[in-house]
Amino acid sequence: MKLFIKTVAALIIFIMFSCGPSVVLTVDRPAEINLSDYKTIAIGDFVSERGNRSLYSLNIEEALTHRLFETGAFEIVDRQNIDRLMEEHSLSLSGLVDESSALEIGKLMGSAVLIFGRITENEYVEQTTKSDEKVDMDGNKYHIYQRNGKYSLRINIRLVDVTTGKILATRPFEADKTARRYGKDEPAPEIDENKLFRECVDDIGIEFARMVAPYEEEVIVRFESDRDLPELDAALTSIKIDDWDHAINTLRKATMKPEINDKTRAKAYYNYGLVIMYDGQYENAIEAFRKAMQLRSGRNRYQQAIIKARKEKQKREELEKQIGINE
Repeated sequence: MKLFIKTVAALIIFIMFSCGPSVVLTVDRPAEINLSDYKTIAIGDFVSERGNRSLYSLNIEEALTHRLFETGAFEIVDRQNIDRLMEEHSLSLSGLVDESSALEIGKLMGSAVLIFGRITENEYVEQTTKSDEKVDMDGNKYHIYQRNGKYSLRINIRLVDVTTGKILATRPFEADKTARRYGKDEPAPEIDENKLFRECVDDIGIEFARMVAPYEEEVIVRFESDRDLPELDAALTSIKIDDWDHAINTLRKATMKPEINDKTRAKAYYNYGLVIMYDGQYENAIEAFRKAMQLRSGRNRYQQAIIKARKEKQKREELEKQIGINE
């Protein structure tokens, strides 16, 4: 057993070195849809397939309210505040807060987005099994009882402009959560069905927030290393302590270092391109990747880096539109 563990450990170390060093960066990302023209989001009703509101509906509405509030991108008006606003103007809603009441709400709120939805699947399924008879090292016979639970939640969410009634977006969201429990010679402990439901709702809430508001994403950036060019590792050390200027200068000088072969110089250009790409210098990064390709024409990683840089540029431009930055 120990030999197996040592072999696996050696294999993991080999993979780490063969893939090269990596750094985890936090990158700002644009929302899936641009709602920069709206400052307010109103939370409407979420109903079952039969059109009824329930405790599940309330939990979903509260989770989405919480996630939207966390983004800091909008003023949030929940269901209670919508009712209060209508009462203040001696009005009442005849039914659910959805697209049929959007224009009525818009008369009071002005420019805003109303979100509402329908739960298309809300199901918990559980299976229990009993193993064949087993025998332990002491010759004792026993059975293993197993309980497997799966919660599936599907919601269609719609966004409507309350001043025009125009549908801005509609999209299905889905989440599945599983749990497993075991018991030896006794039934397996019960699975907390409500906990799985809450986890599903939380996942959908996070995904929905990313649909409507800019967010942060952690990305793993894999660099190349070379024993003949210690500057590559030195630059990574600078990145890890958030000294980007030093990292950029170190790698730029490394690309011009004399008496290194083409393979090593290509690595320098590649790492330099990665760093300036995440620093927002996309065109310069593409040029650096091209130089790396010229030095090592068969290196697919450098070709993919050019595609990546173009996509990163597009994401940055979209993000700047959403947060109101004009260069």
